Amino acid sequence: MTMKKLLSAHILFLIFWGFVVLASVVSLPDLAALTTPLTPETKATSTPAWGRDLDHATNVTLVFTNPHGPLTSTQRQQIQNKLTDLQANLNYYNLEQLQTVQTNGHQTNRQFQSSDGAAIRAQAAVDLQANDLTTSATRLQQAIRLPGLQTAVTSPTLIQLGRQHAQRQMLLLTLGLGSLLSALLLAGIFRSLLVPLINLLMQTIVLLTSTSLAANSIRAWQWPFSPNALPILGVTAVLLSTLLTWTFMHDYWAVTKLQPAGRPAALATLMIQYKRWLPLLSALIFIAGGLMLTSILTLATNWILILIIIMALLAVPPLNYALMILLGDSVYWPGTHAWQPRTHNLWLTLSHWSNRHPAVSLCVVALMLIPGWLLARPIVAYQQFSPLNLAHMTNAERGQQLLTAHFGPGAATPVVLTISNPHRLTTQSGLQTIDNLTTKLQHLPNVAQVTSVTQPGGTKITNNYLASQFTTLKTNLISNQLALNLVQKQLKTTYQATKQPADTKIWARAQKQFAQLQATTDQLTELLPKLGHQPTRHTWQRATQLTTTAANLTTALTAKQTQLRDNDRQRTHRLTQISHQTQAVQQALLAVTQTTTATLQLLQGWQASQLSQSFYLLPNTANSNDFLTSLVTNTSRDGRQTQLVITLKTPATQATSFKTYTHIQQTVTATLLATPLQTAQLSYTGDTAQQAPVHQRWQQQALIWLLLALAIIALMGGLIWRSLTITLMTTAGLLGVYWSSWGLVQTGARLLTNQAQLPWLALFISGWFIALHWLALNSFALNWQTWRAPWQPDAMVTHFYFTGQLVGPLTLFELGWLLPLSWGPTATLQAISWLTITGILMSNLLLPCLLPAVLTWNAQPPHFKFKK
Repeated sequence: MTMKKLLSAHILFLIFWGFVVLASVVSLPDLAALTTPLTPETKATSTPAWGRDLDHATNVTLVFTNPHGPLTSTQRQQIQNKLTDLQANLNYYNLEQLQTVQTNGHQTNRQFQSSDGAAIRAQAAVDLQANDLTTSATRLQQAIRLPGLQTAVTSPTLIQLGRQHAQRQMLLLTLGLGSLLSALLLAGIFRSLLVPLINLLMQTIVLLTSTSLAANSIRAWQWPFSPNALPILGVTAVLLSTLLTWTFMHDYWAVTKLQPAGRPAALATLMIQYKRWLPLLSALIFIAGGLMLTSILTLATNWILILIIIMALLAVPPLNYALMILLGDSVYWPGTHAWQPRTHNLWLTLSHWSNRHPAVSLCVVALMLIPGWLLARPIVAYQQFSPLNLAHMTNAERGQQLLTAHFGPGAATPVVLTISNPHRLTTQSGLQTIDNLTTKLQHLPNVAQVTSVTQPGGTKITNNYLASQFTTLKTNLISNQLALNLVQKQLKTTYQATKQPADTKIWARAQKQFAQLQATTDQLTELLPKLGHQPTRHTWQRATQLTTTAANLTTALTAKQTQLRDNDRQRTHRLTQISHQTQAVQQALLAVTQTTTATLQLLQGWQASQLSQSFYLLPNTANSNDFLTSLVTNTSRDGRQTQLVITLKTPATQATSFKTYTHIQQTVTATLLATPLQTAQLSYTGDTAQQAPVHQRWQQQALIWLLLALAIIALMGGLIWRSLTITLMTTAGLLGVYWSSWGLVQTGARLLTNQAQLPWLALFISGWFIALHWLALNSFALNWQTWRAPWQPDAMVTHFYFTGQLVGPLTLFELGWLLPLSWGPTATLQAISWLTITGILMSNLLLPCLLPAVLTWNAQPPHFKFKK
């Protein structure tokens, strides 16, 4: 007998699920590895290998601001000292690189110093292998604190990490509070302590098994996953488990009033459960399956929703069936009867009035929906992590606000374009192409600044452009032209000097010797009378000496005459040669002068044209510190990758920014055509680049998604209720409730928080929960016997009374998980809460007015009488 009981179906089923849970616990991987990495909203993203020890690093911005005005010289010196200290201790702070105005040169003043003079920023590359980003940012924040200044460490990654951490904490709190409230409600409804424990067990099984299976699928097959989908996944799992458990216990209690408790009653209850929930949840499975085919990662994560629904359907009703057989009536211990509802409820009143006045009831329904329809605007917000209030701001968010206030709305989240080329980008032609692209991007509307390897500070370096180089060439040519003119004058002077008839030195000597000869001749003339009368020995000797001197002078004069004659002959020949050479040199100089003049005119023409704006790197500037620093900052180690940082004038996720991003992509593609970079791979990062595909697909496909979901609901409704009227009413009613809730919450957000745009993800998630609630209400209310059997208005009103008894607990269960989200740290969680709560309350009021009126007219069509 004992073995027979052990082999019974319900025992085997309990044993089977025990092994499933055990296997799920054993195989459960590290969930932090799934939720910590930041996954952008698009699947198609890539980060190139940069080198320079930055492959495992991410950038953060250090912000220093003076809240009282421009920075003083003392404060600037303090900031510089603090940055110098960081630069000297990079390893201690897990930094691979620190960029400041001191390290990157004066040309980057505009990049690192605000125009109002009240803020200075620096860029630090944090090594993620040494420590996690949050810990490193905390250490940096403590290191850069200065008295009298506001300091912050910020980056989009830090902000998203902080928001996701806060979102996970809020989700855990929500699940805990929701589970506690649902346990209290179940204990109050069934007067039982075991039912809440059974519900907690069902929640644990569904959460644990679906989480383990999903995590292993993500790790093994790289299936899409986004942390942004955690709210819808967690709340759906616990809410669906609670609804299935509650309705099973409620139906079992109702069945046992008609037949004895035991296996037949439990089996009948199980069949009721699947008849009610299987078609409804199948519609949601098909909707989730359609949305998971999109390229938006958060929507593609909906495969986990399908997994949760399937696990809930496979586990909760059969496990409750097995437990009911095993425990019997003791499941309701210590109570002996369930909570007794009131004899009247809201649904009884509204359905009775709607049955008697269907036309007026439909008008009331229209009045409930029309205000929301008129107030709704088809505009959404694409920034997932913008807070609705400032109470939850982190240090990174404060830093983002400081950057926005002093450096412009787009300074905190620029668009980064990474260009990866098969060949080096640092050639002359490659740099010219990059500079041309930089200049074109700077002239696009809504672009505040573009930095690149050729313009590291967002402005051109004058010496690297032909306009400046033309000016230098013109100055040098004019100087050379003046020198040529001087040479021409000197040549003319030399030529005139060479035309002198005699050698000056020889002629001076000859004149001196001639004077000596003349003096000697005069002396001889004086001695001649003495020689003719009585010459003495002395006189004779004197005469002989003078004669010898005269002969020598005559010989010397004759030699000088011969030498002068030879020199004159040589000079004449040389002068002829020099004359010809001088004329040739003068002609050549004249040609050079004419060429120089033409070159100057050509340079003036080039300087006045667009050619002067071209980038050209001279050898001396290629080895300058400024350019080498720009290479290190803006290109990879192998020189095949470079980045352009594009700062917009508007916030990253505004519609204007998305339009500008489209223009940027078009400009980049057109500029790189027919250039050495036409085969380069382009990669865009930043909030604008990540959210632009979401914006584009929302604009193009949101209506398609909505129509697809409504078509699936209509198809499943037609199969369930087999009535075109009921199907159209159910589908149109859901659309009306959703659209009206959107309009009302959107208006309330605009009036209370100045936030006119609701996050797109909140619209999707709230639509999911509103659809789940609406379909659950219809599955409770649209009983086959209520409107297919012979028409009995009193029976219908009574049925709506009993349906109203289910609506109250269902709404309380949902509010238990949704109300905590209304105080959530992100705009998305808050919008999810208020949108869903508005839709739930509107559905609870609208359906008892709409459905009885439609059923009444369906059974008794109205007759309109017109007076003749």
